[in-house]
Amino acid sequence: MPKFKLPYGVDFPPEKINISEVLQMALCLEGKDARKLVEELDKKYFDNVSMAANCKNSMVAYGILQSGGGVHLSGFGNTLVSLSTDEERYDTMAKHILTNLNGLMFIEAIRTLRIGGERPSLERLADTLNLMGCEPLSKTNKHVATMKKWLEKANVLDGWEIKETKLTCLAGVENDQVEILKGLSVTQIVFLRALCNADADGYQNAAKIRDLAEISFNVIFPGKQFSAQIINPLVEKGLIEKKPSLSSHGGNAPEVKIADAVKEQVQASILGQIQVLAGVEVIPYCQKSLIELRMEIDSSDTHKKGLALEAFAIKMMRIVNLDFAGTRVKGSQTGGAEVDVLFDTTRLNYSRWQVQCKNSPKVSLDQVAKEVGLSHVLKTNVIVILTTGKAATPAKEYADTIMCEMNLCIVFIESDDIDEILKEPSSIVKILEREAKKAKQVKLLGNSI
Repeated sequence: MPKFKLPYGVDFPPEKINISEVLQMALCLEGKDARKLVEELDKKYFDNVSMAANCKNSMVAYGILQSGGGVHLSGFGNTLVSLSTDEERYDTMAKHILTNLNGLMFIEAIRTLRIGGERPSLERLADTLNLMGCEPLSKTNKHVATMKKWLEKANVLDGWEIKETKLTCLAGVENDQVEILKGLSVTQIVFLRALCNADADGYQNAAKIRDLAEISFNVIFPGKQFSAQIINPLVEKGLIEKKPSLSSHGGNAPEVKIADAVKEQVQASILGQIQVLAGVEVIPYCQKSLIELRMEIDSSDTHKKGLALEAFAIKMMRIVNLDFAGTRVKGSQTGGAEVDVLFDTTRLNYSRWQVQCKNSPKVSLDQVAKEVGLSHVLKTNVIVILTTGKAATPAKEYADTIMCEMNLCIVFIESDDIDEILKEPSSIVKILEREAKKAKQVKLLGNSI
């Protein structure tokens, strides 16, 4: 299930429309049928009713107009109208995008590409946003380009360069502060969100904030270790202040409040975006090079090396231009089993690739059989077993049997292949061609029996 989305943004670029004129149109038509606004937009800018309707719908999605029947400016729309200059409107629009419309996720996607050594593009940014948990964006979507242009108008972006000073000014939070927040656990972030939502200046009982967070965000906090795992780390990072409880209610839970130094910067809407990033642990690993990932894969920390292998798979499949569809896919349709990474491609015809990462010396027959079973519910065409070890002979023999009987291809990428990809990333093409030829031979042999 998507964790966030970008607002609908079709036929709404700032270089196509004049923001002041559009706002005045809406103001003059306040309370009138929405078709009147579409007609005015069509006459002024588009000469195409469908494009004018898209523009009006984008104004709703960006929170300028209220949804529902008729033309009604929202509170944010009225704020834009009240401003004196277009420069002020562009800045206010950018601040709204960054804090309320997942603009920080947009900025973080650009950072992910740049830190990972990739050159940003609209297509690659859409792919990265999908990786971060965005409601799926196609390569031809217009939402990414529209948001980029509005941020450029406010000088938050200059092309793909992030203007950090302007970003900090509008978002109200510095990149260093974002990095601190990204280092928190999801439960710590949810606790902070609840504390922000309570909107009180003084100290509040931590147990009551915990209860509010559980109800609001459907999470379960640790019992005996609540202070050690939630309160104390937030105090140490300077995000909250605490003092002993003065009340007999709430057990031994302390009184807490947002630290004065960060009160203005830490907003619930921004924390909601950071919470998504904290929940997608593979993102920082995708920023690493293949060589760095190979070192992480050899880590003694099983959690770290598992994430590193997932990121390696994502980078490897991107080389052959597969579209990321999901990571750690798990749910009722898979019977609770977890698939590490899913990819789609529409080249020639649609196909789905299911990647399972195995950081173990041997891949067994049972492990391959589990992936075959999942392929039925996921409608998979290709199963990739990526392992730092080797696939056992019975596992490969079972894979051959399945490929003879089903329209399914099973690919093994083993430790020697990983080493070859590290030396020359494009060698993934040769490895996949080798596996494709092997599958073809197995299927032909099966048909001749």
